[in-house]
Amino acid sequence: MPFLPNGVIGGAAALCLLTGTPVHAAAQPAEPVSVWSLSFYKALTYELVANSADVVLYATALSSAAASEGVFAAVNGFTSMATYITHEAAWQHYGPAMDQSADTAVTVGVAKTVSYRAVSAARYLALGYAFTGDPWSSAGFALATAATHTLLYAGNEYLWHVHGPAVQRPAAAPERAVLEAELELQ
Repeated sequence: MPFLPNGVIGGAAALCLLTGTPVHAAAQPAEPVSVWSLSFYKALTYELVANSADVVLYATALSSAAASEGVFAAVNGFTSMATYITHEAAWQHYGPAMDQSADTAVTVGVAKTVSYRAVSAARYLALGYAFTGDPWSSAGFALATAATHTLLYAGNEYLWHVHGPAVQRPAAAPERAVLEAELELQ
């Protein structure tokens, strides 16, 4: 079996999401999936593309690092999947749902993107520092990934919102119920 770069696999996954029939337009609604299953698959599609960009950014911004790109890719892949899945599951449990209206979807999508970028930027800052020991290189790496990954994350969220399956959200926590009520009033 020939080796396929992550960008090709990620591009194929994105193409499948873009050309698939939206769940909302399906003749029979699919069974809702668990929060953890959805979190895993969303993380997988996002990380395939984002980690491909990270390898290029690592070679450019952290060229002084002693570790090989393979070690970086392994550590980055593991920590980024763990971060994405944890953030996604926490949002599904405690954050407002995106499916109330189009305006709510945009508002929630922006808030979700900003919160993930903050957590992810801290992870990239720590990862860059761990591989270089240089705070300036790690800060540049964190800024570069924030610039490139914000659009990737927002696009992944949009595609899963439009084309993905329904999620079986847990009962609303009191904080989430208040947030959802505030969004409905806007």
